[in-house]
Amino acid sequence: MTNITLINPLKPGSLPVFKAFMADITGPRKSEYSDLLKRYGLKNSKVVYHKLAGVEFVVVAHDMEDDAAERLAAWPTSSHPFDVWFKERAQAFYDFELAKVAGQPEVVAVFDPAS
Repeated sequence: MTNITLINPLKPGSLPVFKAFMADITGPRKSEYSDLLKRYGLKNSKVVYHKLAGVEFVVVAHDMEDDAAERLAAWPTSSHPFDVWFKERAQAFYDFELAKVAGQPEVVAVFDPAS
């Protein structure tokens, strides 16, 4: 099974805004978020908050369908109303500039005890 893990730094003081966003996508907008996951080939979403050396992070992990990487390539330019709403809201709490500097995570090992 393929997966993707995103490490997103939060803007200072934006944790309450992030939590309100999470309440929206797991509450009144849950069906729209579920549709987003399906459209991009993401089977699930696990979200973890972590604070390290005074910097707050959100770690998001998804199990993916085989063609999800190709489908996700359309995300940045999507004009789907929920995608636009999602991206606009994320700008309020994610520190995209810090994320650009940090670069992409790299898988260095995979261990499966069943193998």
